[in-house]
Amino acid sequence: MSFLKCSVTQCVHNETGKCCLNSIKIDGDKATASPETSCKSYQKRGSGAMNFMPHGAPGAETYISCEATKCAYNTNKICEADSVSITKCGSSSDDRCECTQCETYRKQ
Repeated sequence: MSFLKCSVTQCVHNETGKCCLNSIKIDGDKATASPETSCKSYQKRGSGAMNFMPHGAPGAETYISCEATKCAYNTNKICEADSVSITKCGSSSDDRCECTQCETYRKQ
């Protein structure tokens, strides 16, 4: 399990820079660099009041399953990094999960 920092404030699971999910999934089975990864657990906040409330409380650690098998931290599709940072890429109006990325990715 890893300490997860998330700067994707548009995600419904983000609470003060931390993820409220106890597990997330990172995509990028062909990734050779950070921009080729994405957080598949990302969900854009809606306009309703319930969408601005986090779904749970941030935990100290998060289980991260990871499809980026060329990452140095990936062991059998599990992230073994002590600390992981998820960031937003692209324009702020883009709300697809493909516009998030794992900044911690390091090529083997």
